[in-house]
Amino acid sequence: MQALLGLFRMGSFVKFVPYPVLAGIINGFALQIMIGQIPNGLGVQNLNQVWQEITGKIPVHGWSLGLMLLSALLVAFSSKLIKKIPSALIGLVGGTLAYIAATKFTGISNLVPVVGQLPSGIHFVPQLSNALDVMQSYSFQHHLFAIFATAATLALVSSIQSLLSISNADELFSTRHNSNKELLVQGCANGVSALFGGTPSGGSPNLTRAVYNNGGRTRFANVMMGVALVGMSYGLNDLIATIPLSVMAGVVIATTASSMDSWTQQLLRKVGISSTISNQTDVLSNLAIVVFVTFLVVFEGVLAALGVGMAITLLIFLHNANKTVIRRVVHPDQMRSRTDRSMEAVNALLKESQRIAYIDLHGPLFFGNVETVFQKIEKEMLTADWIILSFKHCGMIDTTGAMTLKRLDKSMSKTGKKLLLSHLPFGGQRRKYLRNIGIGEIENSGRVFEDNDSALAFAEDELLHTLGLSTLEQIEKPLSEFDIMADLSPEQIADLNQRMERFSFSAHQFILRKDCCDEGGLYFITRGRVSVIIDDHAQMIRLASYSAGVGALFSKQLNPHVCDVYADTEITLLKLSCSAFDKLCQESPVVGLKLLKRMNIDLSSRLNRMTHLALELELEA
Repeated sequence: MQALLGLFRMGSFVKFVPYPVLAGIINGFALQIMIGQIPNGLGVQNLNQVWQEITGKIPVHGWSLGLMLLSALLVAFSSKLIKKIPSALIGLVGGTLAYIAATKFTGISNLVPVVGQLPSGIHFVPQLSNALDVMQSYSFQHHLFAIFATAATLALVSSIQSLLSISNADELFSTRHNSNKELLVQGCANGVSALFGGTPSGGSPNLTRAVYNNGGRTRFANVMMGVALVGMSYGLNDLIATIPLSVMAGVVIATTASSMDSWTQQLLRKVGISSTISNQTDVLSNLAIVVFVTFLVVFEGVLAALGVGMAITLLIFLHNANKTVIRRVVHPDQMRSRTDRSMEAVNALLKESQRIAYIDLHGPLFFGNVETVFQKIEKEMLTADWIILSFKHCGMIDTTGAMTLKRLDKSMSKTGKKLLLSHLPFGGQRRKYLRNIGIGEIENSGRVFEDNDSALAFAEDELLHTLGLSTLEQIEKPLSEFDIMADLSPEQIADLNQRMERFSFSAHQFILRKDCCDEGGLYFITRGRVSVIIDDHAQMIRLASYSAGVGALFSKQLNPHVCDVYADTEITLLKLSCSAFDKLCQESPVVGLKLLKRMNIDLSSRLNRMTHLALELELEA
């Protein structure tokens, strides 16, 4: 059954165990081992007698206590001072020699309980015929469900313990394991062992750490452990029989204590010294999970500890996800699109800024935090008519998140408000998922955008339309209203107008194409709006948009363009070619210098905006 878990690739699930839970299980196993050795260390039979010693109902066995403490101290100090010899071996030998010296000194041969005689050798008893007889019996068939339930429990517990041990080894050795392969091999090994009378076994996180602490670094350490066990079984029985149980207990307790999770110790040291309240909360919450799981392992078992620990960790994750899902909320008075607009339009956007809300999501949008997003949007809807949800920092959307967006869109539509989704590239996985899950209505109505700037520009355009200012772009602007003409007289502007060519383009038509050469010159948008874009076939980036009467476009002579210029609406433009500009400078050098001066001012402003855009794109990448 354990091999089947590996065959069906169930071993990978251990990689989803949070580290605080793993640390608690490691500590729990260690605590179980140490508690189990206390009776041997005090020379009694069970924990009840240990309690009787503590309460004074029976006398404390001084020799056992002393030998346990001595061997534990030898292990602790030798691990720091002597690196070539395993500290457990030093503690075992030192404690045993002290016991022999004490028996010689007191003349009492049974001063403390010892391990006693062990069976010699390893007995291989084939069990195949017995197993077949049992399977054919009435009792087996009658209790088949209970037998398989027990087998499944053993396989699950052994698998979890082994995989946790391997995960612990990965942490120590900075490696990655194949969980499914480990389960398959261990399941087959346990099956073969059972055919010869062996019992099922699994890995131990604490044994792994003990091997590591004593110098084991390769698979050869496992081989040597097996060889040592065989050697003890066939030749060292008499020697092992003389080892006091209290010495063995001291060595085991000290070794196990040193193999407890080191991260837990770091958390304990950080309690009370973290610099901020949030850091202190993180430390205490992680420590609480570790301690709780540790005690569950000791008193309830690893299955209960694993299940409860995972549940608590999930609840904490959901709580934190709720707090951080909304990165920021801004309005046009704090962030506008990269569309250059007239001063009248800009002032209108600033005055009505609360009617557009830009909400930047952070992290996954899933069942654990959609309610927080919903509540925030409902609050913004009190003043905002356009809500932009940015998925720039949102890596994943689950079904609950997608259906919540659908419900939210319907709710907003009923009140005449609009939900816009930004930073969902066309053909991207998240956009396809939202379409397939059944919320294509938002995309069909043109409210899903590849970048945040396009969504902001769309919302601004619609707001200006409701304010009656959208027609400003469609009214042809005279040259005198351009900032670049501010230093020129009406006569000079009229002369300049005579030197220009007039062009008209329909909406969605390219004005300038990348990698194309032309004479170049100055382009003045007198009606409509254009966008400057970079399209590398993987992503389209809108660098800026220009409305009628705002600035001018510059094109270098005979050099390929690096960007595309695209007509968002029907446009009219005036072009001053490079040859016409050269002629102007020759005939009216003063006019040429004034134009160059204003061009430099305009270019400086654009360069500043492009610098900020480059920083945004770098952070995004």
